[in-house]
Amino acid sequence: NHQPPTNHKKGNTLTATMILRLLTSLLLLGATTADSPDARSIQILNESGRRVDISWIHPQTEELVLQSTPDVLAGASFSLNSFVTHSFLVRELPGKKSGECEGSE
Repeated sequence: NHQPPTNHKKGNTLTATMILRLLTSLLLLGATTADSPDARSIQILNESGRRVDISWIHPQTEELVLQSTPDVLAGASFSLNSFVTHSFLVRELPGKKSGECEGSE
């Protein structure tokens, strides 16, 4: 699978456990379009207990393209249209009061 870039300055990348918790809540709605059988409408439920942002990882350049504007709060869901082959990076955002992330890298 695709390895995300590691030089992110904003927030921590969530731990594997937190990502697993978040992604187990990823609901593939199974909706396809006539334009592409790989197109999907997806909903991501943030069960990590942390405020996160979600970026799409460009497959050639590895550029991060923010999809959540600006973040997804703990317990909130986020919907987007995507494709089966797309990869995303989920990052914990620093607390508004502490300015620090609670999770470990």
